[in-house]
Amino acid sequence: MRRAAFLPSLALFALFLAVFQQGCGVKQTVVQQEPSESAPNADQIEQEVESQLNQIGQSQKTGDFEPPMVVGLAENDELVRGLSLKFRVNNPTHDLTVDQAAYLETLLNGNSAAIGDALQRRDAWVQAFEGDWSYDFNSTGDRLLFITVLQFNLKDQENVLRNAVQAGNVSPDQALLGKQRIQSVRDAEISDFSQNNALDLSSDEILELQQMSDDSGRFIRMLNQQTGGAFAQAPAPGGGGDFTAQTSSDFPSPGSYSAPAPSQSHPYWNSRSPNSGYKSAVAGSTPVASPPPATPTATPVPPPTPTPTPLPPTPTAENSSDSPSPTEALLPSDSLKARDQRLHQVFESAQKQGKGTKEEWASAKQLRHDFHQALKNFLQQNQQQGLTQDQMDQLSGMLDDYEKSISGLSSPTPVPTNEK
Repeated sequence: MRRAAFLPSLALFALFLAVFQQGCGVKQTVVQQEPSESAPNADQIEQEVESQLNQIGQSQKTGDFEPPMVVGLAENDELVRGLSLKFRVNNPTHDLTVDQAAYLETLLNGNSAAIGDALQRRDAWVQAFEGDWSYDFNSTGDRLLFITVLQFNLKDQENVLRNAVQAGNVSPDQALLGKQRIQSVRDAEISDFSQNNALDLSSDEILELQQMSDDSGRFIRMLNQQTGGAFAQAPAPGGGGDFTAQTSSDFPSPGSYSAPAPSQSHPYWNSRSPNSGYKSAVAGSTPVASPPPATPTATPVPPPTPTPTPLPPTPTAENSSDSPSPTEALLPSDSLKARDQRLHQVFESAQKQGKGTKEEWASAKQLRHDFHQALKNFLQQNQQQGLTQDQMDQLSGMLDDYEKSISGLSSPTPVPTNEK
């Protein structure tokens, strides 16, 4: 009798257990639904970043990469990761747009090329990180090498500054000034990459960033000297593995370089980073742009035939009233950048065909440089949000001048042949 009563109870218990397990299974399936499907573009970029970081770490384990190389290359990936997050926060879908994903993809392709170059030219990379390398900025590999060394220097400065605060050698307020200096370099660097639509820099941009990085390092050392303390040795920057950073008194230098002097002064602390909140270290002082360098006399360059449009003033406290009103619509600069790239390709093709003289090439390059400088100034004035219609028209006129100079290149001189 008891056995008969037990069997139905056992059956009910088994049924309850089956239903419970099934319910758990359904619940677990819901939990496992990852939000990745709502951000496919961002997830793709993140996967590529992780893949490159794994490759960099593996190359360190095999001895192909020295620790400073690891830090610099990993920082290139972290830059992409940071930009991806910034883009997503400002997008309603919290995913990257197609254009944003394509842009980040170009930066990752640039870092992939840097990784490949580091593997092929290991000795050159080691020398550069030791400050014993003369860059050839006509070489894509050397430009990528400079960018990676710059990333290492900025990361090293961040770690040195953080440890100085922890050791009590620098106050938090002083550290904030140092961080703002470093961030100014990063803002300028990102602006250059965006303008070039690649992990690449022009000679003028390289010179400017190197000056800014050197000044940032000197400023951090100055803070330490004012307090009379000694910087503690910085720990390994993120992604550096067993790497131990150098002290602030021995910052790795990007080495000597042969980039030409820029044709215009660069008041970088005063204009390149409108969002950094930089204030002069000395109360009441105002950074003043250095005078333009003297024009080289080795090869006189005649002024271009078309009159270039004057560059807009660099935004300062005095002319901040020139900024667009909040109600003025700002337009994206993508169309101008795309046209600039197309014209540059036409120009390079003409050079390969032997068209134009050196003087004509120099005039065309100067017009393009003026366009880039004007575009930077306008974007900084508008807090990187876009361009007004007047600014678009002015920049379009500058590209018209550049296009005219390209179309006016003289035909190549035929090579005489000996006819019998």
